[in-house]
Parts: sequence; C-alpha cells; structure tokens
Amino acid sequence: MLGKRVLHVVTPLNQSVQMTKSLSSITSLNNVQVLVKLDCVQPGGSFKIRGIGHLAQQAKLRGATKLCSSSGGNAGMATAYAAQANGMSATVVVPSTTPAFARDKIQALGAEVVVHGNVWDEADQYVKQMVKELGEDIACYVPPFEHPTIWEGHATMIDEIKEQMNGAIPSCIVVSVGGGGLLCGVLVGLQRNGWENVPVVAVETKGAESFHKGMEAGKPVRLEGGITSIAKSLGATIVSSTAVSMSTSHPGTVTSIVVTDAAAVQACCRFADDHRCMVEPACGAALAGAAYDQEGVASGVHAILSNGRENEEGQMDTKHVVVIACGGNIVSRQMMDEWQKL
Repeated sequence: MLGKRVLHVVTPLNQSVQMTKSLSSITSLNNVQVLVKLDCVQPGGSFKIRGIGHLAQQAKLRGATKLCSSSGGNAGMATAYAAQANGMSATVVVPSTTPAFARDKIQALGAEVVVHGNVWDEADQYVKQMVKELGEDIACYVPPFEHPTIWEGHATMIDEIKEQMNGAIPSCIVVSVGGGGLLCGVLVGLQRNGWENVPVVAVETKGAESFHKGMEAGKPVRLEGGITSIAKSLGATIVSSTAVSMSTSHPGTVTSIVVTDAAAVQACCRFADDHRCMVEPACGAALAGAAYDQEGVASGVHAILSNGRENEEGQMDTKHVVVIACGGNIVSRQMMDEWQKL
C-alpha cells in the first residue's frame, strides 16, 4: 500500500448503460453490467500518474532532484506533472515523430523537452545516458512501464475498484496492454486484494501485439517490422518479461486478444459520444474488447461470462465487466476525424 501523500486522484467507477447494452446485444446475455474505471480523468490525462507519481516520490525521498523520461505521450505527461508537484525539475526526451501539440503539453507543465532520434528506442537510450552522466543520486530515470515501484502505484486502481464495488467481485477486468506496466499493476492489485481468481482480458491492436506474441511464445518476442498500428501508445516492440510471467501464472487466467485499428478507433468515437470523453486508440482497444467490438468480445469476454451460476432464487448472478479507460494525451477532435478516414 502507498503512503498518505499521493499525486493521483481516486477516479469514478461508473456503470455504462450504453456499453452494457452493446455487450448484452453481442453476447445475448441480459445479466451483464459494464463498469468503466475512468482513469482518463487523472492529472496528466492517464493512469500513468499512479505509478510514475509513486516512483517520483520515492526518488525525492532518496534525494533526487530531477526526473528524466523518454516519452512524448502519457508517461512524459505524468513525469512532467509529478516533477512539478514534487518541486523537482524534469527533462522529457521525445523522438521526432512526437506531435508538436504533445510537446507543448509537456512543456506547459514546466518540463524541458528534448527531441532526439526518430523512434522511442533512440530517445530512451539518450535519456539513460543523460541520467548516467548526471548521476543517479541526482537524476531519476523514469521508465514507461518496466519497474516494480510503478506497478505498485498502478495497483492502487484495483484498491479503489474493490472499495467502489461494495462487496461485489468483477467477473473480469479488461485492460489495454502496451509495454505491460498497467497489466502488471492490475495483477499486483488483484493479488493484494484477494482477487487473484478474477480473470483478465488483455487487449492490443493488430500491429502492436507484442504481448500476444509473447504469450504465444511463452517469453517476450520482439515484433518484426516494428509498430504498424495507429495505437502508438501501445508501441512497445517487445513487452515486459514480468507481464508475460505474471500473466502465465495468474490463477484467474489472462486472455490475450487482438482487435483491429478500425475497432479501436470506432470504440474511441462511440465512447466520446456515450461518455463525453476523448481517449486514444490505445485505450479504445480495451473499450472495443469489453463491449463495442463483436469479434473482440467474442474472443475474450464472452467465453468468461458464459460460465455462470444461479443464485438462491434460481436466477443468474449479475456479471460485472470492469473496463479500464486508461486515457491518452495524443488525441483531439481533429485527430479522431482523421482516424475515421483511414
């Protein structure tokens, strides 16, 4: 458990009438309910502040005065916000492909933005060298997903969900997977809350399915040809080895599914209409797999929900599908319009 001072906020767990209706239509089940964990309203725009905020606080306690990140998206925003909130400086190194408006968002939070390389790997190597030269006693390297302290911070999401469900237990939790940090946090949270038997559906888009490939091989596998999906926030060419090992051993099972870019984009648009909230296609992947996309639901959630039991009145218990709306910063109304044309 974390200490009292945290940088993230407790986000709502709301029933989605629209997503419930969509899921019921796809599965022909009338005893389902979709609950949406709205981490898209976190400071910094995504769940990332949970883990990165926790890492930043631990770094400050050790005497560090600077945070260094290699992300032009959600991790970069969380790093900038955490540094500002902790009275630290921050440098965020981004590849040249990072949109100008994303760089501007990070700078607006007081961070220095450095453009280096054409892909994330090049920016990441630059940051690691920067931290080495500054000294790890002064500068803290902020990895986008591979760190146990970050996973512990992300696990607070499950702590909140348990309290918000008032004794009910999810039938499954649906989550997007990029590098695997959020998935690891969810699994850590399930274990520490006694929910280790809750199934998880892990969703990626075609062209960014490094976790799916890793689960098939039983170990991390680098995607040949790089990331071709529109969901750039899922753009880890190789997933965390811990994400694969934890998923393989999770008692409740972790089902890996892949949806199309079109399904993820459509889910973003429907979610914006249904909930007045914009998210990235990386988040849209989970929304598609939870309720909006027929093929995605059929390959993951439906099989889990089909294994039901009757209550004392001879009726089927309500099945609660919890989907993590993890957020996203690389999104705008114009971008959503452009995605739909692809």
